[in-house]
Amino acid sequence: MSQEHTRQKLLPGRHLLAALILAVSASCAGSSVVARAYAACDVGVNATANAFGLVALLPVLVIAHGAALVGAYTVTGRWVASPVLRAGAAALATVVVVVVLSWAYFALAGLPLQNALCPTGEPLWWPHWLPPSHDVYP
Repeated sequence: MSQEHTRQKLLPGRHLLAALILAVSASCAGSSVVARAYAACDVGVNATANAFGLVALLPVLVIAHGAALVGAYTVTGRWVASPVLRAGAAALATVVVVVVLSWAYFALAGLPLQNALCPTGEPLWWPHWLPPSHDVYP
């Protein structure tokens, strides 16, 4: 076997490992941000009211991130010939996948409702450009 043929056989394994590491990291980061928002707004009893929902959604997030990243890496590996361009395309695909799935998770996470600690529905430190961006109602 030639060295190039061996390298091409090892490449998908690297993609799967990179996708798994990134999927777990992005999913844990998204869940921890939502958990911090729940804690800042004092949602639930002893901060455990929504912990089950966060823990139950974590495997779903990991699978969604992993599948999207493996798909993106496979497409960039097959369609882009240059190794430098392939690395750039894979990095760009990674950023796009993580941003899109995290944005969707934040939009659907059911962030805290309005209360005395969070009059706008999310903590004061929550960036206005991340969903859901609530307006203060009179």
